[in-house]
Amino acid sequence: MIWRAQITDVRPHSLGLRWALRCWTPDLETMVWVDSTHGGTILGVQSDGYIGHTGDETLDALVTDKVREVLASRAVARQLDALDRRRWGPGPRERLRRAA
Repeated sequence: MIWRAQITDVRPHSLGLRWALRCWTPDLETMVWVDSTHGGTILGVQSDGYIGHTGDETLDALVTDKVREVLASRAVARQLDALDRRRWGPGPRERLRRAA
């Protein structure tokens, strides 16, 4: 059974983040909630009465990887922005804000 997952929501939750993911196969659809730190450490997974897992090892791995992938790409985007600022200086909006 091949699972697909789409992140539908993320909110702050007790010193971390709570992610809502819509997960589906051709025959089945479910919602999964993943609690993580801001850095990407997975604290817990919940789905359909299961706590600590979804009841399917493949789905557990998929949702964990999906959340970590988003957080990693966010960290990389921040690093790239910082590199650009060091290379090119502040952007036009930042220059205008400083001048005001």
